[in-house]
Amino acid sequence: MGDNNYDISTIGEKLMHRVIEEYYDEVGSTVFAVKQLADFYMDKNEYLKASSYYHQGVMHPLNKRREHGNNDLPLRYIDAVLKGNLEDQYAQAFKVFNKFPKKSFTFINDEYLYVKVGAILNDRVGDRDDAIRFAKIALEKAEITDPEFPKYPDLGSIEFTKEELDELIRISMFINK
Repeated sequence: MGDNNYDISTIGEKLMHRVIEEYYDEVGSTVFAVKQLADFYMDKNEYLKASSYYHQGVMHPLNKRREHGNNDLPLRYIDAVLKGNLEDQYAQAFKVFNKFPKKSFTFINDEYLYVKVGAILNDRVGDRDDAIRFAKIALEKAEITDPEFPKYPDLGSIEFTKEELDELIRISMFINK
């Protein structure tokens, strides 16, 4: 550990790649590793890589057979596509969004993520009515500041950036035709 080249994030990244390659048939381990890698790349603003790994988790053959439940990989995939302005993936993101089970939310932050990506994605593909509808709901959810679980205030709490909020406000102010 005294080595100056010791980089825990690089080691973790390599380990997750190894889990994906060597344990592909173990859906829990593989999807967990894919999600960890995708989250890692999101934190580094590497949206193309993040979207690729989220999508890999969504499309894993064993994961596809299960109900999504509270699996937020599809929504995280769409979020990465939107944050990276990956226009070539908007059609795929829209398909993933439309297949997402609307009643699968465990926490309020999952509901917020669903309506946030719904607003922004619909705005970008030109569906103003749905964009406005989702944006208004997302703004309502963003006002919720009380933790769902007082003993665990970060669990399920809604996180957003000023830029996201500004974009949702802009979308919500469109005039319906």
